[in-house]
Amino acid sequence: MKIALTGFWLMLSSACVVLPVFVPSNVFSSEPFANVVGTSAVTMFILSFPASLLGLPISMLLQSAFALGQYSLMGLYVNTLVFFALGLCQWFWAVPRLRAFTAEARAAREESSETRVGEISGMAMPAFDDDELSPVERVFDEGK
Repeated sequence: MKIALTGFWLMLSSACVVLPVFVPSNVFSSEPFANVVGTSAVTMFILSFPASLLGLPISMLLQSAFALGQYSLMGLYVNTLVFFALGLCQWFWAVPRLRAFTAEARAAREESSETRVGEISGMAMPAFDDDELSPVERVFDEGK
């Protein structure tokens, strides 16, 4: 399943990056097949969703630094590239490390709980004699 999702993400996102280069786009068209670069930018935003929210300010900074229009062909392509880079970092670097970290934490938590249960069940508890005082009663008795 993981390999299939990885291949699907890479294939679709690579198509979103390469397709606007070879297919002519009409940026001011509302049709998705006429505005290929806009469709690619929206698709890349969806494919790299949580990290793409960080990509919006980054692409705005890049567009203002290079004096690109927000709805220009290059501006939309910069958005696509920024979302692609953030998606790569998110899905192939951050998420695997986060999953490994949570798996290690879960294993450590299970190991410590098993150890504690073993220590408690392995303890030799002396039988309590009804005629003697309990440890709490002894503490209160010593105060008298």
